[in-house]
Amino acid sequence: MKNLTIFSNHPSWIPDFSLLDKNLSIPGKLGYSWKVLRDGLPYIRIGENIILTCELQKKLIPAQVVADEVKKRLAELKKEQGFKPGKKQAQDVKEAILIKLHEQAFVTSKLINVWINEKHKTLCVESTSKGLVDDVIKRLVRDIEYHGKPIEVSNSVIGFMRKIILDDHAMAGSILRIGSNLVLQDDENKKQISYKNEDIVTEEIKNHLFQGKTPKRIELEIMRKCVSFEIDENLIISKINIDDVKIERSDYENEDDYFDSLFAMHSAQCMEIITSLLDVLGEVDQFQEAETTEEEMQQSYEDGYLAAAQGKQKSDCPIIRSELVAEWVRGFDTWHEENQATQEEVA
Repeated sequence: MKNLTIFSNHPSWIPDFSLLDKNLSIPGKLGYSWKVLRDGLPYIRIGENIILTCELQKKLIPAQVVADEVKKRLAELKKEQGFKPGKKQAQDVKEAILIKLHEQAFVTSKLINVWINEKHKTLCVESTSKGLVDDVIKRLVRDIEYHGKPIEVSNSVIGFMRKIILDDHAMAGSILRIGSNLVLQDDENKKQISYKNEDIVTEEIKNHLFQGKTPKRIELEIMRKCVSFEIDENLIISKINIDDVKIERSDYENEDDYFDSLFAMHSAQCMEIITSLLDVLGEVDQFQEAETTEEEMQQSYEDGYLAAAQGKQKSDCPIIRSELVAEWVRGFDTWHEENQATQEEVA
């Protein structure tokens, strides 16, 4: 894994991978589907880690081929008609050529890995492309009812990048250290300054920051380990480089055992990257239920009381937190107790 877009899974989400069987990939099947990986299954489980592979198949029509065909056909029409085709006619020609070329086009395939860690309740898509990641997440929601959100941190990632460059002690207590790659951007003209394989804790770079330039991407390393990676302002991890994983293929009887061992080690290193970042940035628990207030309790009681007065049934209680349900029911019952005599007279 070289790139990771991180998501936090809802604590209650338990994936049912058998649901993926409804959308398995076969050669020539256009769109997104799930590739069969091992033993006829579209996933591989290695301890607390699960890997899926989403396959995008689409027909490739090179833009230059389209342009050449359109140019050729428009020239023919001009000769036949005696005048240059107009915009509408040119557009119709292009659409007709696209339809024809689409039928003849080769199908291309792109594989996007999805890594799920059950212990840390995270899901990572191996891509930095927002559009591609969004598409894969949509398929996960549709195919295995995925319930999660993009990882959220309590501290600004840009602020963190600025701080570790400007403050020599900002990384104290962390296993992270600054690497040698950096991208700064001037927010006014959007021009970028890139530093590659350089010391990035210099007076020149500090002056750029003081002048208002914004760090967009920075390389970090894990101390005492040959692990480096880059993060951007959205905490998307890229260019993961793990040099200390040394596994010989000859030590394993088959490819499956070799892959499992290699992936177990790589995923452990990647999880260390994620947890070390969350340690310094602070992960926000997006699924923690807020404490119920007295106002909410009173409102639920009044809602239940009103529901009873309107002749509704107890089964009409809305889906809310358990303590609010209890208050709603208490209000509902209170109305009936207060109006029991009236109800008996009516009866």
